[in-house]
Amino acid sequence: MTLEAAATLAQMTIAKTSLNKLSATRFTAFDSLRSLLLKYVKIIDGSIAELVRECPVLEDLTLDSCNIPKAFLVSTEDIMIKRLAVLYTDTKDRLDIDISTPYLLKLEIVEVNALSVSIRNASQLVDATLSIVLLVNKPGVVRGDPFNSMLAGLRHCRGLTLNTYMPWMLHTDPYLPEELQTPLENLNDLIMVAGLLQIELDRVSFLLRSCPNLEVLIISLHEPWPMGSVIDETSTAYRIEEDGHWETQTKPFPCLLHSLRRITVMKLKGSTIELQMIKFLLTNAKVLEKMVIYLDEMREEASKTPQRTIICRQQRKNIRTFLRFVSTYFRDKVTVINPNKK
Repeated sequence: MTLEAAATLAQMTIAKTSLNKLSATRFTAFDSLRSLLLKYVKIIDGSIAELVRECPVLEDLTLDSCNIPKAFLVSTEDIMIKRLAVLYTDTKDRLDIDISTPYLLKLEIVEVNALSVSIRNASQLVDATLSIVLLVNKPGVVRGDPFNSMLAGLRHCRGLTLNTYMPWMLHTDPYLPEELQTPLENLNDLIMVAGLLQIELDRVSFLLRSCPNLEVLIISLHEPWPMGSVIDETSTAYRIEEDGHWETQTKPFPCLLHSLRRITVMKLKGSTIELQMIKFLLTNAKVLEKMVIYLDEMREEASKTPQRTIICRQQRKNIRTFLRFVSTYFRDKVTVINPNKK
């Protein structure tokens, strides 16, 4: 590429090639570059600050399936971009993420193995998606702080997609305060991706209580993710049966009292823990206008174990009981979409 071409280039993609290593400290200056996608690239040194410094008008940076240094996403200086996506990092080291982004509008951090996440000065942030594989407490840090501090940096956000099921973080530190010290007052739309084990309930109630002006809630349910040998799956913390969590919630949820108007539940399977949460929302959401529930499609698996067969039968029974409850008390507010009904 000629220097003249480099000076006028506005968009660039660097994908995996035979020469897929990149040094952020030696990145060629691109004075007009506004969008940069790095895919399957190994960044051997430097930092996001050094990379962005060579692209003074850069607005959009995507790191997709890249191998990056542990501290690449740590910077004391402001990163002046509007959109940042860090996706599926191929990095053995657990990353630290600590950046200041005063002009950031959209943030995506998906399937990233991270020790900590801190997004500072994101006063323009509109939309964020976070799916972190690992968050742990550092020595001397208050228990429950990794999740708390990660969300505190998103307090200006209006739309948030968040995975509440972070197995390593849950195992390392399941303790949380009841709500964020600085609530997410601007947040209107929340998508929670949840496996809904017993241990997740504190995090779900923590989120709801920390969003006082929430208007739209989408809960996407999935089978609990594999947790590996580090977790004792016999512990009551990892059960799928409700153990009175919602009945013990005495502190109010402001969004349920004043703002939450629409709820969508995706792939409801019928576990007690799911249904108790939905009943709690229906009963306590005082201004709710509509709840739409999509039942999970039931599939008969040839390799299904006897234990799994018993669980599925119980879940079907739970669903039938739940549908009678809905039709009796919330017929006008709830729509149930059942893909299993012919």
